[in-house]
This record gives sequence, C-alpha cells and structure tokens, in this order.
Amino acid sequence: MSSSLQRHVIHNEAIRMLDELVQMSVISRIVTASPSSPADGDRYIVGSGATGS
Repeated sequence: MSSSLQRHVIHNEAIRMLDELVQMSVISRIVTASPSSPADGDRYIVGSGATGS
C-alpha cells in the first residue's frame, strides 16, 4: 500500500528528468578548462585541447 501512495512522486521525478533532457541548453561550448564551481545541471561542451578533470 505504501508504494501506491508515492506513485506521483516517481512520476513527477520522471517528468522532471525528461524535461531536462528535452530542453537541454549549454552555458558554453568553448571552454578548455573545468569550470571553477559549476551548479547542478550546468552543461558545457568541452573544446579540443581541454585540461583538467
């Protein structure tokens, strides 16, 4: 019974993840070093000759 009470939570999480995938945006596509403090969900396209982790 407890699993049926939280179906909306699982559904909402799946919708949120799908939304992030479908509406992806990139902050920068020319970075060559790791950002100093990226926030959760930040996306970068790393250029050639990149350094760092």
